[in-house]
Amino acid sequence: MKGKILLLLTLLFINYADSQNLLANSGFETGGSGFGFVTNGAGYTPLAAPYSGTTVPGNFAIVNNPNLLNTTDFIFEGDHTTGTGRMLVIDGNTNATNPRFWRAGNTGGGITTLTIGTTYRFSYWIKSVSNLGSPADIAIQITGGTAPTLLAGSTIAPPPSQSWRQVVYSFVATATTAQIELWNTNTSATGNDFAVDDFMLTANIIVSPNVTN
Repeated sequence: MKGKILLLLTLLFINYADSQNLLANSGFETGGSGFGFVTNGAGYTPLAAPYSGTTVPGNFAIVNNPNLLNTTDFIFEGDHTTGTGRMLVIDGNTNATNPRFWRAGNTGGGITTLTIGTTYRFSYWIKSVSNLGSPADIAIQITGGTAPTLLAGSTIAPPPSQSWRQVVYSFVATATTAQIELWNTNTSATGNDFAVDDFMLTANIIVSPNVTN
């Protein structure tokens, strides 16, 4: 009788992946300031439809076409998500006190579900919406985490010809709540206009091993 040889090959894979997005209204499709984020820095003023077609520094709105806000200086550009959705469009603020144009959380109080010691990735997409002047230069502050490390992209918004660019940071949570804030360090009144979309905050986690026999 022939013997049977059982050959058992076990391949063990440890996969590193990103968990679900911890940010609500990350693509600005649900609502405006107060729905997952706030824009309430000094000098920022929301615009509401019907739009006049002109803007001044500090004006902002959530629209599907920047040109609706400023028909002379802003270009047409679809949002990053689908090309037809909404984005946060900002006429660059000239206030030198670093007013925040985006704070995580409905009231800007941050995200409260973090795990201390876990590495997180925070990202967003940005593009310039005006061909005039110098581009926006976006700074970040995270309270409740280590100093953020820039993994991809640049603090400076890309020129309109390059369309959308993703900016990615990583940090390690030092508290269960992380307050994440963005502001524009460029205070020029000419150009310096931009749009942001598709924010994400995810934890780098180890997925349960896959075992193949």
